[in-house]
Amino acid sequence: MTAPTPVSDALDRADWYTALARVSDYWAQRTANNGETRCAVHRVEHTARTATSIVVDLALHRVTGRDGYWDQVLRRATRVVARLVRDPEHGAWIFSPGRLNPYNCSNNVIDSGESARCLGTLLIHADDRLNAELRDRIENALRRNATTYLTDAVATKEVTNQRLWGAMGLATAARALCEPTWFIAVRTGIERSLAEQNADGSFPYHPAPERFGIHPGAADISIYYQSRVLTYLWQALEMLGDDASEVREPTLAAIRRGLDFLAATYRPYGTKCAALEGKRWFWAGPYEVGSHPLDMFALLHGAARFNAPRLRALAEQAGSVWRQHLEQMVLSCREMACRDDFICPDFHAADASWLAALILTESPEHTPDGHNRQSPLATPTRSHVDKVANSVAEVRPVCLFTDAGLVRLQTNETIALLRTRKRPANVLHGGGVGGGSLLYVGHESRDWHEVIAPELEKPISPGNLTCWPQRPSRRAALRAFLAANRPGHELRQWLFVVRIRLRQRAPRAAARALWRGWLRPLWHAWDEVHATHWALDASPTLLPVGIQCTVRPARRDGEPLEGVTVRRQVSIEDGDVRVKEEISVEASLRRMLYAVPGEAQVLHTEPAELGDASSTEQDSAHRLDFPRRMLVAPFEALIEYVL
Repeated sequence: MTAPTPVSDALDRADWYTALARVSDYWAQRTANNGETRCAVHRVEHTARTATSIVVDLALHRVTGRDGYWDQVLRRATRVVARLVRDPEHGAWIFSPGRLNPYNCSNNVIDSGESARCLGTLLIHADDRLNAELRDRIENALRRNATTYLTDAVATKEVTNQRLWGAMGLATAARALCEPTWFIAVRTGIERSLAEQNADGSFPYHPAPERFGIHPGAADISIYYQSRVLTYLWQALEMLGDDASEVREPTLAAIRRGLDFLAATYRPYGTKCAALEGKRWFWAGPYEVGSHPLDMFALLHGAARFNAPRLRALAEQAGSVWRQHLEQMVLSCREMACRDDFICPDFHAADASWLAALILTESPEHTPDGHNRQSPLATPTRSHVDKVANSVAEVRPVCLFTDAGLVRLQTNETIALLRTRKRPANVLHGGGVGGGSLLYVGHESRDWHEVIAPELEKPISPGNLTCWPQRPSRRAALRAFLAANRPGHELRQWLFVVRIRLRQRAPRAAARALWRGWLRPLWHAWDEVHATHWALDASPTLLPVGIQCTVRPARRDGEPLEGVTVRRQVSIEDGDVRVKEEISVEASLRRMLYAVPGEAQVLHTEPAELGDASSTEQDSAHRLDFPRRMLVAPFEALIEYVL
């Protein structure tokens, strides 16, 4: 059997029920009399997302006993069942719109998997109040969808998280309908997904993009999808029950590795750095918390199964941060036109259903004396934040996740995150920051306030060197750009985003999307700019509380600049993060600058005149522009500072 589900008496806390009630109200207020709920951003009914209100209202009905929530469950279930249609291409029964409407921003396996989970959850938890007619309609819809589509899709879908999305939905339907033969396909999907996990616990967004004509950057990690994969594995195991015997142990081992990696991506105040995101076009801001409900589900299950209090502590903090962002992410949908993130309020509201799923569990976690443990959803105190900060990565001073290139340095007073390895980037996929660059630095004495903010899309980023060759090969650079960013694919995708913004009557947001996604990268390619944070692999050597590595500035696509080398050392000493950059240049350069972080204290420069070089304050960095008289190869320079 799977581990006891980590639910405690704290789930009856008013603040959490209030948050879920607001999500329920969000769905109810936007649902028309005919049951349709149209997205305010994409102007389409996201059936799979709206279906999640079934889980939310089921949980609230269990807690409050109010008939209004049960009525909403029935209305939504009736609507979702009515959305079952045949795919005109292959004839399988799917929950529309799936792939049939591009503005749905989804596909068949996602919509079918999520709809199957929600309808299956209703059957599992419904009492005799579910009338026989609706029950029959739900069962018939699930059987049609499973036998004609999901049983095949969960074994063959190429993207890991999408395959598991379908697998956990099929597993839920199989448990609800007592169809153990469907578990065979679920186990096949799980086994294939486990084989795609990196050894360090991270998952690629796409395990083999080039095989499908997709840019190799899609094989980079995704902090948004990491917990989605883990949560779907937990859900599938729970639904498989005794039928999981063949895959249980390897799945639990994979989940444990995945949770260790997930925990290491967190900053002490409860957010994950967007610089680690491989699916960059989804996000425009420096962090995201939309995935926090799935983080919590995965972390709380892991805390119970593996007896890991640090995971519970992190889940508590993630939940607190999510609640603080609920208004911004979900409830203020009228302001979405002013935001540049691609994810809409319906998507964020749908993820809240995983918190409701915790309430629906039937195995509360108890201490040996029979008393419920402390709330997994409590608001953390200041002392608790410190506890989280110093427990996430098992208090090891250096944690290296080789495949993802993530390095976490920490002492009791200071934490730093770096990235040494990433995939090539184009305008859609691939990490934005690598090359041994600092992603985050925070000190306990300053409430873990971040003192460095990397730039994901710009060639000048704090803590990095940027170079322009003396004789740029503009035509070759443009050809390389267009090879990695095909007008028929990457440009088309950004024009799709532009159309969405224009449909919202948000021309400024449309213009920003076109500039950020296509025009600015095209200009950078024409200018043939190279930067150390665009380098693919810095091959780090570990120090007691730091790393040293060698990196060459590269174009956005990862092509390095010959003749320029940076020997970088980053370490924590006496509570400070100390950075030492030794720069060797054997090529002719048109321009070179180093962006010293705005809050850094420069200790030493060589030659000494470099400290008097022209500089400007911009984008939270002190730009140190090397004078032309110094750009005579060969030459060496040194910059040393503390944060």
